Amino acid sequence: MLELDTWRTALRSWLEAEVPASLRGLPMAFPFEGAASPEPPNIQRDRARYVELMISRGFTAPTWPEQYGGAGLSAAQAKILQEELALLRLPPAMIGMGLTMIGPTLLIHGTDAQKQEFLPKIQALIETMDSRILKAAPFSPPR
Repeated sequence: MLELDTWRTALRSWLEAEVPASLRGLPMAFPFEGAASPEPPNIQRDRARYVELMISRGFTAPTWPEQYGGAGLSAAQAKILQEELALLRLPPAMIGMGLTMIGPTLLIHGTDAQKQEFLPKIQALIETMDSRILKAAPFSPPR
């Protein structure tokens, strides 16, 4: 338990020091879907910084193995990450089918070749926010 307490303390310190305070309490923005009016430039910059920070730590896919761009966190550590983001009133940096459905399915049921081919593409999608990668990817069940 002490190990998780140490993890929480270090994580909280990092989030408080690195994540722009201007984002606390703001809802997740989906400007590419036309769901929100344009935000002020300073908030756009802060959101971009937040996404970059979370990607750099693997926190966009916290329980994915590090070799696929995740943070390699245990379930308990990932829960703490969610709790600390909630405490600071921060939304997840990214969401989407690649992170919540396709990636986890590949991690459980995919072959090593499928994982090596597609999981980095999902992470590249996160980094570039370019949906052409997944639309063109020929996903099929493992054989």
